[in-house]
Amino acid sequence: MQKKKIANYLKEKYGSDIAEYISNFYNESGDEEGTTYIFWKHADRNGGNGFSDSFKTWNDLLKNYATWFPSLDWVDIKEKLDSMYDNKPLLIVEPDDKFNTMRYYFSLIKKKS
Repeated sequence: MQKKKIANYLKEKYGSDIAEYISNFYNESGDEEGTTYIFWKHADRNGGNGFSDSFKTWNDLLKNYATWFPSLDWVDIKEKLDSMYDNKPLLIVEPDDKFNTMRYYFSLIKKKS
């Protein structure tokens, strides 16, 4: 019963703030299909060892990797990607940037499906 009281208190106190944060964080058009977003971790500025992970929607990419770099402005990054030519990497994090404990480069690539 105590858990229910705490849950209700948190929902009443912070529910609208959380809902607003989520609606602002995830892009309204972020669930539209037709584009593939690639999260790319690479050892050198233009490639090297690492990995890439592909997502059919922007919001799926955010759900998987946005927490890695919470200081980034993901709305601004999405706008930059949308204004770029397809298949061109957008560098979002360098080895010495905040929250980058892995010391790799991180880029995003947008491809039309």
